[in-house]
Amino acid sequence: MKTLYVSDLDGTLLNDSAELSEYTRKTLNRLTASGLNFTIATARTAYTVPTVLEGLDLRLPAILNNGVMLFDLAARTFSNVKYIHPTAVNAALSAIRRYNLTALLYSADGAEQAVYYEPALENAAMKEFREVRFTRYGKKFTPVDRLETLSSDRVFYLSLLDAYPRLAPLYEEIRHPGTLSSAFYRNTYTENSWLLEIFSAEASKANAALELKKLGGFDRITAFGDNLNDLPLFGAADECLAVANAQEAVRAAADYVIDANTSDGVARWLEKFFQNQH
Repeated sequence: MKTLYVSDLDGTLLNDSAELSEYTRKTLNRLTASGLNFTIATARTAYTVPTVLEGLDLRLPAILNNGVMLFDLAARTFSNVKYIHPTAVNAALSAIRRYNLTALLYSADGAEQAVYYEPALENAAMKEFREVRFTRYGKKFTPVDRLETLSSDRVFYLSLLDAYPRLAPLYEEIRHPGTLSSAFYRNTYTENSWLLEIFSAEASKANAALELKKLGGFDRITAFGDNLNDLPLFGAADECLAVANAQEAVRAAADYVIDANTSDGVARWLEKFFQNQH
């Protein structure tokens, strides 16, 4: 049986400093050289993933933006992008305004991506997020007065960061099946803040993983995760493993609970599994 192994990043494969440990990097590279078919599925973007995964021999496309696109780490190119229909972009922005919120808007034109924000409307959590991404990864953000002034063509992601009570009503409005899909989950690194990410209904970690499964001729998917946005991936997997630090709902959905992200849980499980196979 040819298995595709797919792991979330933050809170799962990465430690609490948002880094790959040396042990995890070396172990995955050694196992990949021996035939492990491994990739990642993350809410992160093409701006930060190359830095986070530096030194990792990732030979399969990575799944980015909660399944919106596939990313070739070596070539630094993205493909299979699921854009939001322009009408749905406008509807999402209208809903965001009704709740007095703002968002980061991601768009792509050819091989270039851009991220826009509204300086006058952003809260402290979003400002901190933006500053960390710029300082640590060189991620650039373009200020605009109003997101509505931008073209709604080629938009693939809207990301909001705020307190749960502020975001929950918007999530309840847009969560029902339609032209939009969303992920709503606690921020791994900032206490008392949640992320609400809005994207095409065609996109999900599950759909992207199944797409890779078909492209690579894999028979099975084994998935690793920790947060609520990993539950769709678990739904597409034949075997689900939650790290010990995972959200309660994720642990409940898993077939097995493994060591925490701070103990290299994913790499240690894979190493032990492959040792038993040979």
